Amino acid sequence: MAKIIFNKNLTLIRIQSGLGSCDPVEQDRKTVRASVNPPSMTLSMQAAYIGQQIDLIAVIRRSDYANGWNYAEYDGVQYHIEKGSAAAKEMFITLILRRS
Repeated sequence: MAKIIFNKNLTLIRIQSGLGSCDPVEQDRKTVRASVNPPSMTLSMQAAYIGQQIDLIAVIRRSDYANGWNYAEYDGVQYHIEKGSAAAKEMFITLILRRS
């Protein structure tokens, strides 16, 4: 396995719709160190084939992630967290990000 270098800042954001309101409300924000890269051409093509879009892949430490984070901000651009995945014994979580 290649060495993962956490050299970028990624801000995780929890946004929820307010009760009785259509306006989203930011609940929480947390900046973590991450390895952020564009997806490979193969992954981009596979995603496009099934109608999905992947703009970035971010790898963060499992201890930095909890359920409920639904957006991420990187270089001033906000992304929706499409999926977070990790095997049971892995120390890292891979996030699939789509530009919001």
